[in-house]
Amino acid sequence: MPPILHIGCSAVAICLLLCATPLLSLAACSGSDVTDNSASQHRPDPRYSPREVVGLAFEALAHNDVPYRDAGIRTVFCFASPANKRITGPFARFALMLHRHAFGPMLHHAAAEYRPIQLRAVRVRQAVVLTARSGQPVGYRFELSRQMEPPFQGARMADSVMRFEGVMPSQQARADTQVRM
Repeated sequence: MPPILHIGCSAVAICLLLCATPLLSLAACSGSDVTDNSASQHRPDPRYSPREVVGLAFEALAHNDVPYRDAGIRTVFCFASPANKRITGPFARFALMLHRHAFGPMLHHAAAEYRPIQLRAVRVRQAVVLTARSGQPVGYRFELSRQMEPPFQGARMADSVMRFEGVMPSQQARADTQVRM
């Protein structure tokens, strides 16, 4: 397992760094608020498998506010690819997006069921069905790619996350095929 980066920074300094830098630096993947200078988070590393990347994200989101508010979202933001960040924006906007309806069930979820990984040309897909705090199942599909440029060269990072309800689309297609026969 890759080493954990320990850096203590104020939340303001991290926000300024994230907003001012188009590509997230390794140092910006770790940090804390003013109340806890010992907080640490994982950062992208080529040694993480796609399943480990997605697992780290969901584990962080299950305990989002430990050791400080939105610490889990910050971990997930660290594993968002540079292309993803160009769309989702700086951390403040990214965090707001995760607190909204489509992604809100990820926060403080009760359980996660990992589906088999799907290999696609240069991308990997990992579907996860969560049990939200409400008890409802909610599915998310991560699409990861291996980064080709420094500072994350070789690391798997999330290019997109899509929510799906109930049965996964591939299972629905099989069910539709079986009904037609």
